[in-house]
Amino acid sequence: MPQRKEFPSLKVRNQNIETLYSLDINNEFILETKPRDQIDKISIVNDDMFHTMFNHPNGKKYVSFILSKLLDVDNNKLLKDMQIISNDVPKNNKKILSQKCDFVCQIDNTVITIEMNNNSSIEILHRNMDYNNKQFNAIVKNSKNYNKYRQSILINFNNFAFLGKDKTYYIYYLKDEDGTVLTDAIIIINIYIPNLRKKCYTLGIEGLDEIEKFIYAQIEEDNEKLDSLIREMEIVKEYVSDASNVTNNDDDLKFNYDRELAAREELQNVWVEKAFDRGLKRGLEQGLEQGKKEKIAMIKAMFAKDLTIEFIADCVNMSIKDIKNILKTD
Repeated sequence: MPQRKEFPSLKVRNQNIETLYSLDINNEFILETKPRDQIDKISIVNDDMFHTMFNHPNGKKYVSFILSKLLDVDNNKLLKDMQIISNDVPKNNKKILSQKCDFVCQIDNTVITIEMNNNSSIEILHRNMDYNNKQFNAIVKNSKNYNKYRQSILINFNNFAFLGKDKTYYIYYLKDEDGTVLTDAIIIINIYIPNLRKKCYTLGIEGLDEIEKFIYAQIEEDNEKLDSLIREMEIVKEYVSDASNVTNNDDDLKFNYDRELAAREELQNVWVEKAFDRGLKRGLEQGLEQGKKEKIAMIKAMFAKDLTIEFIADCVNMSIKDIKNILKTD
């Protein structure tokens, strides 16, 4: 990846500014994929479950509840005004390949994009920001309609967290050095699922606020742990019922979940063990080189099985760009 250039004058002026991706990834409390016979319902950390539940007949109700708490807007108004729209990313060039967001809705002139991220790569953040910016300027075609920029809000559900960032969610704006917000037309909200799981582990469910309780119900796979929430919140009761039903009865969801689990196990248990064993036998340097070759072979094999590039990148902890480069060499 090319090194980003820094202008000296800005570097001196902003020497005390810390960027999010300068922080180390915190690997605690990340939700790992388990076999279906060990869970009551699939977590929305799984991409297929995320899509299924956010596009469920009751999905609008669940999204509306989350947004009402995050954005401090009346839930009844959201349910009335929200429109679920195409998840195709707006294109400004016909030659650009089609791109899709995980979920997109519109409320009045505001477009809200929601993404589920298991890959902690900064390229994923940049991709999602690009999607959000394209929603922001989708209607603006020329200088005569600059007034048609629309507010765009990106919400990232992240199955990773950063050391030093311990809250469940953070709201980001464009700000100057003094903290003054330039505009509220572009907003990014990062939700860190490991931080929520850690907070629940430390304080118990009763220590969570309303939005945290509902998100916890979406990510928790053991329904017994949600008993108190089911009794307390009607929307949690409905969600758990719907999520359990699709987990047990949606054949496509079950097939994709099992295939993803098998792919992860193949990578983690087979490839890692072989690469490590060969490293011990042949020496560290030779073992790493052999491991690299096997990793490339595994990536190509996964792609041949119709697994998405995004999923492969997540499994092997590489950027989408690097995966594409490897596949081009085939």
